[in-house]
Amino acid sequence: ATFEDGDCDRPANKIPDWLDISKFYRGQQFALRYFCTLSISNLMSLLMIFSFADGLKPLILSQKSNTPYRAFKRYLSTIRRFRNWYTMSYTKCPMFQTIAKDFADTCPLAKSRQCPYTMSKMKGLNQGDMSGTQFACMGLIVLYPEQFGIYNVSDEDLEAFCHLWRGLGYLLGIQDQYNFCRGSLQEIRQRTEDFIEHWVKPNLSTVTAEWEHMSISLYEGNGVISYFDNYKVFLLY
Repeated sequence: ATFEDGDCDRPANKIPDWLDISKFYRGQQFALRYFCTLSISNLMSLLMIFSFADGLKPLILSQKSNTPYRAFKRYLSTIRRFRNWYTMSYTKCPMFQTIAKDFADTCPLAKSRQCPYTMSKMKGLNQGDMSGTQFACMGLIVLYPEQFGIYNVSDEDLEAFCHLWRGLGYLLGIQDQYNFCRGSLQEIRQRTEDFIEHWVKPNLSTVTAEWEHMSISLYEGNGVISYFDNYKVFLLY
């Protein structure tokens, strides 16, 4: 995936054969019902994404989220985009290329020298980046719904939520074989666990001062959204 371009140049108006429109819309309803919870999980997922050192550098250099105020503006804008995606008609979504760029810019992943694996000759924005960012948008909710206050949720609703993000990932140019939300709910949960165990946790053992700075900016800028009144609590949760 890391050697494949992030945009597979697929026609934006092409609907995949596997898409279940009813399940996609059910996923949207789930996302809107728990929109605040999803927003918090998205912010917390960024702590994981920040652990990919070379993916953090563009965020620092862009100077769009390196202070609490800038982080607030950036991620409030991102949350608004997500809400638009959760209310749009799949067959009438405009500006696919713009959405793809917004999605990739939100929380890019590592480009090289990523712990614990070594990668080289990768594309600037690759399918691995897109798939990993897709994880940040849905992974924690699928794996730990009760920890985020979503109790008694059915597997059907979680499966529909994954189908929603599979469809959005398709629109954003992710190839089917690299789509994080492909397969059954059980397979997606296992994929999420593997991503955290084999990529995120090793990365978090070697975090940098830049990671801490960006994480604190994220917390202080979005404390009103996250409802955590202490950075250490936010981090340990």
